[in-house]
Amino acid sequence: MFSLLLAASAATECSNTDLRRSASRWSIAEGCTSLNLSKSKLGAAEMALLAKALADHPQLTTLKLERNALGAAGARALAEALRTSRLATVHLAFNSLGDEGAAALAAALPEAKALASLSIDRNEVGPRGAKALADALPRSAALRELDLSWNWVGSVGAHALAAALPNSGLTSLVLDWNSASDSAQAAVATMLSKPPALRASERALEQWAAASGLRASHLQLLAAALSVHEKGALDRLVGTLRHVPLSLEALAHDNFGGLAKPPDARLVERELLAALYAEHERQKA
Repeated sequence: MFSLLLAASAATECSNTDLRRSASRWSIAEGCTSLNLSKSKLGAAEMALLAKALADHPQLTTLKLERNALGAAGARALAEALRTSRLATVHLAFNSLGDEGAAALAAALPEAKALASLSIDRNEVGPRGAKALADALPRSAALRELDLSWNWVGSVGAHALAAALPNSGLTSLVLDWNSASDSAQAAVATMLSKPPALRASERALEQWAAASGLRASHLQLLAAALSVHEKGALDRLVGTLRHVPLSLEALAHDNFGGLAKPPDARLVERELLAALYAEHERQKA
């Protein structure tokens, strides 16, 4: 088993031209912030050595491993590294990860505090792998871009991912060439057309409305008041709540989950909460 020593270089991106081989360990040169080992014939064993080197090199933020042979075992080794590294961008196209490899990466996402962009296109990922990723998205605070193009996700996987988007921070989800139905692709596109904070706000509103007995028409007015900032929508909503049993505990929840919003949105929310409190007190009188 060969090991690699990355020679010191003034450049921030390292590649195979910077590698020295020895028989003991892999290490990464100081100053290297990006490492491109695509087409390097790396398997699971090599990935395990690289994962250990990553732990000793927190400066690395970009890792490119396209067209290797990592497989599911290599994905598991990389997943362990993601949990503690500062990697922000990882490219893994053409590595035969499959559903098992995708699931291993998904399990690490909640702990990958720096990972903002993950590309696992062309990796034979099917619905099971997509479902594992979907389950992890709401718990992945850092991830903003996920490329799953040219896989086998299908409509089932695409719908699972779409359902996870309201509670995730993703701004880009690429699902081209996955044999997904038009409706599944439309569901993803609709969610991605909204900023993450708005998606999460709408989801929180749906849950709050269900707990508070609001009808769909009330929820539509509420969403309009928060996202479009229509003052008239707020007034119309309050006027329809005279016979709705409101949950004071739900209303007291700060900003519908404490979501970060622009000042104008927060102002509308405060006005809305004040109006709903007033209506609640009127009902009690």
